[in-house]
Amino acid sequence: MHLRPIRAGRMMRVTVASCVLIGLLTSSCGTIGIRYLGIRPDALDTAPSTDITKWCETETGESRGKTFAGCVRFYQTVEWADHFVESYRSRATLNEWSIYAAGTVALGALATIGGLAVAGEAASQTAGFVSVGSGFTSGFFGFLDNKTRAGFYTQAANDIATARAEAVNEVMANRTEGKYWEQAGKLYVEVTKKVNWLETQRKEAAAKADVAAQIDQLNKRIDQLNSTLLSASIGQLVPANGKQGDTVTLMTPGSDLRPYKDSLKLLVGETSAEITQIELGSVRFKIPAKPIATQPTYEVRLRVGNMTIAPSGTEAPKLTYK
Repeated sequence: MHLRPIRAGRMMRVTVASCVLIGLLTSSCGTIGIRYLGIRPDALDTAPSTDITKWCETETGESRGKTFAGCVRFYQTVEWADHFVESYRSRATLNEWSIYAAGTVALGALATIGGLAVAGEAASQTAGFVSVGSGFTSGFFGFLDNKTRAGFYTQAANDIATARAEAVNEVMANRTEGKYWEQAGKLYVEVTKKVNWLETQRKEAAAKADVAAQIDQLNKRIDQLNSTLLSASIGQLVPANGKQGDTVTLMTPGSDLRPYKDSLKLLVGETSAEITQIELGSVRFKIPAKPIATQPTYEVRLRVGNMTIAPSGTEAPKLTYK
């Protein structure tokens, strides 16, 4: 039984959306529940939480006083550092997970399209929905993914966690007012340094990614141009003679030079000719002034930038002035 195209398309979109939603809700369960989920935490709280207050009452045996205040400030700073560690580790995990998600969606789409080969008349439109939906989804996960950023987040989380452990170790050995304040200040500085370092790395990574994207686009254009030049050729002139100002068509069999209209240059001998129209398989131009009064015939050449398109025969086409 064949499904109607529009019905098949709707079913496929629902299937893809459902798979993505289920994946988001079930993957990395420890990450989804984290408070900040990769977002930079707020500034250090001014008012201590109830948990910190109770902890310091137990640790110092006081509910007020300088030692108690130092203890509160220290553990507030520890809690703040913990939030950054959770945030950065969750962001690194998300980036790593998105690599697999993007690949899984792409492979799933490929398998689906392969299966549609026997789906009859519904196949073409359904395949269109699959390719558009899966292309957006895998592209979205690709946008989230950045291996370099994942490394930055992991390093920042590790360094903050190390600084936090060192501070706690110092306090455990000497629970005095001075030590609490000393380690709170030291930890605050270390966390701030690492946060600023990460922000700088993110900015530089974004700039490098933009440059890399531009280079990638340029390489694709160069590859396309090389492919065009390898397949392009120039053939006969129609007509092969005329006078200054006449329009002549140069055949370019098997090539489409329209994308390179701004880079095309046509020469009659060494004289540039005005190109009036570029079509699939041909280029029209006006015959320029005769280069040399005593010479009637000239070779016609066509260039894309500084590269000359080869003739389809053994010799370049020739234009004869009337």
